[in-house]
Amino acid sequence: EEAQADLAERLNEVKAARILLSQELAPLGVWSASLEDTIQSALQYRKVIEQQLTEVKVNEAQAQIDLSIYRPTIALVNTLYWNKGVGYTSIGPPWVSEARSDLWNGSTLLQITFTGFDGGQARMTAAASRRRARAAEAGFQQAVNQVRRDVQAFYAQVKQGREAVVLASQRANAASEALRLQSLRFNAGYGNITDVVQAQQDLTGAVSDYIDQLADYNISLVSLSRASGLTYQEDPSLLQEIGNPLSKLRIPRLTPVSK
Repeated sequence: EEAQADLAERLNEVKAARILLSQELAPLGVWSASLEDTIQSALQYRKVIEQQLTEVKVNEAQAQIDLSIYRPTIALVNTLYWNKGVGYTSIGPPWVSEARSDLWNGSTLLQITFTGFDGGQARMTAAASRRRARAAEAGFQQAVNQVRRDVQAFYAQVKQGREAVVLASQRANAASEALRLQSLRFNAGYGNITDVVQAQQDLTGAVSDYIDQLADYNISLVSLSRASGLTYQEDPSLLQEIGNPLSKLRIPRLTPVSK
């Protein structure tokens, strides 16, 4: 109830009783994709990596454009003129009403241009473009490595977290069974209240550890899904294996036998 009230205050909800769980606390599923497939999907999913790679290519192309001033440029220019005359012959007057003349004039020009010296400006500009390209490439490689590290970390947490959740659920079930036996002993007059209280504390600690492990596992699944763009799959076998350890918090009723 205290945690429910704290959550209501955080959500600015007047009535804390309105905040209820939409579903039982349970594993979200299982991660079925392999590590390499997950990494490849994450690299394609991150748009910032694609932008950095584009920046590398743009700066490399700009460096080539800057240096092109030192390279000879060859231009082949073809021109063709057509002059049609009406009323005059091709040699001029006099006026002849039915005279027609066509004058064709064609030319071809081969032009070669190059820059011999510009004070090194083009080379300096190209060097600056190459430096920007190397910086973008370093950023690209750094982003790729960071994505790999994140995915590998989340993937390992998911694999280890599944086993941790199973073990935590088994400890909770064992603690629940121990509490049941201590309660029976106490009700039968063979145990004492100290053993029962200790069993209750053990069960509370086991269930609390189960909740922590389950939360870490679900967070790892969501983080891996957000990092890669893939999604996890439902795992009915895991749900069946774990059960609902939270139900074990129901403390048995004690009815001591009078001696």
